[in-house]
Amino acid sequence: MVITDRLPESTNINTLFEEGKQIVYYDSLSELISKINYYLSSEGMMNCMTIAMGGQNVVRDCHTEKQRVETIIEQYKIWKQCK
Repeated sequence: MVITDRLPESTNINTLFEEGKQIVYYDSLSELISKINYYLSSEGMMNCMTIAMGGQNVVRDCHTEKQRVETIIEQYKIWKQCK
């Protein structure tokens, strides 16, 4: 499971992963500690596994090498048009 500090919206990570279903964010050190303690509890462990599997599925299904190459080619075409 990925638990990370909340990233700026400009990273567009919120378009890749759904919070609480595929990734977990925290906004402060105390919130991080609280979430870690929760996910280490027996109740939280089940949710942790569900979130981890959700994130893994997104990466496996949506972020393949083929898709990355296609994105790079698209970006290159856009860049080339701007020159």
